[in-house]
Amino acid sequence: MDCVSKKHLNESGYFPVVVSYYKTKWDKYEIIPHSHTRMEIMYVIEGHCAIGVQEKTITLNAFNYILLDSNVPHSLHINESCAILNIEIEFQQRNFAGTDLSDLAAQSSFLHRLADACAPFFVLKDSGSVFRTLLSLYEELDFDKPDAPGTLLLLNYLLLCLGKAVNDTAQVSHSDYDYVERACNYIKDHIEEKIKIGDISEYVHINSAYLQRLFKKINGQTIVNYINEQRILLAQKLLEQTDRDIAELALALGFSSQQYFSYLFKRCAGMSPRRYRKEHSGKAGKLNRISYAEQRVYQENLPEIQYEPGAFEREEDSQ
Repeated sequence: MDCVSKKHLNESGYFPVVVSYYKTKWDKYEIIPHSHTRMEIMYVIEGHCAIGVQEKTITLNAFNYILLDSNVPHSLHINESCAILNIEIEFQQRNFAGTDLSDLAAQSSFLHRLADACAPFFVLKDSGSVFRTLLSLYEELDFDKPDAPGTLLLLNYLLLCLGKAVNDTAQVSHSDYDYVERACNYIKDHIEEKIKIGDISEYVHINSAYLQRLFKKINGQTIVNYINEQRILLAQKLLEQTDRDIAELALALGFSSQQYFSYLFKRCAGMSPRRYRKEHSGKAGKLNRISYAEQRVYQENLPEIQYEPGAFEREEDSQ
């Protein structure tokens, strides 16, 4: 990761320093896309939220967390009750007493795994150790200075936990990631249709059971949950931008009935489709850039919306 360089691990005097932290609970909240020079750990304690990063929307459920590298644009979307513990860390040269990064790296290879990681972010599951460490660190920061022995000890342990988690994730092969990426692309391309897991596995060319295990391991959620999440996100846009009948939208997005659509929408968005439309209708009269995969749905269901030239873009063109 760019935020942890070989220089930090090879030269003496570099320490992790917490520059921002919070623990709070929101019923509804949104942070627009932004980036910073710090490494960020966002941990979901309760509920769930959506993280927008690199043209993807990632759902974080309770006891999952995302590790973001520096300078990676990301956004946060909360539509119903969600509690988050967030800590942002920089690696600075300081005259602190205690174990610096070079000493820590000499004792454990996990810190090198963190520095060598090429991905801009990792979505990780927690067995409990990361949360306990983050919570203890949060409480320590409220009472002690950044160079307090207890704070440095907890930060070093947290880095080792993160390095181990990244190392374990790295055991997944590139081909496995390709399978899941192709599955996600298939889902987006057929989001308004009835999608069967068998059809996805046939497209990806692997066994259905294996694909489901792989998808859950890498994305942190089931294929069905991912499909529903993508449909609800698109439904929110359609409700904001059109006055089409809700039952028609439900069928256009591949839902078997309006009742099931309304049930899932309320579970994900925290309110009924009708209420959502009332609160968000007319937020925007023009779409500037949308995914190429959404082109057919938008053109069929949003004929009244103006589209900028070149508004539709393929995923590979936006990277």
